[in-house]
Amino acid sequence: MKVIIKKSFAIIILLSVMIVLISSTIFIVKHINHHCAEKNCPICIELVNCNSIISHLGNTCAMGLYSMAFVIGFIAYRLLAVFSLSNNNTLISLKVELLN
Repeated sequence: MKVIIKKSFAIIILLSVMIVLISSTIFIVKHINHHCAEKNCPICIELVNCNSIISHLGNTCAMGLYSMAFVIGFIAYRLLAVFSLSNNNTLISLKVELLN
């Protein structure tokens, strides 16, 4: 039951991030040719906010990928170390092999 709750929570988070990214991109595309006439234009402020959201999420995803690659590399290194230790040929193991 807990696995289903975790998976549904992960899907909800994924969907919310995707909605934020898509809505920010649509807003930027919709107002790409905006010409502001005021000093504190609300559309320009929102364009800057949308751009920062997209760039921050992009940097976060890149850092997540780098950390995931590091963890996978570390696990692979440890597994290779364990497998190399398990293939030790001692005199007794060689003698047992010769008896077959």
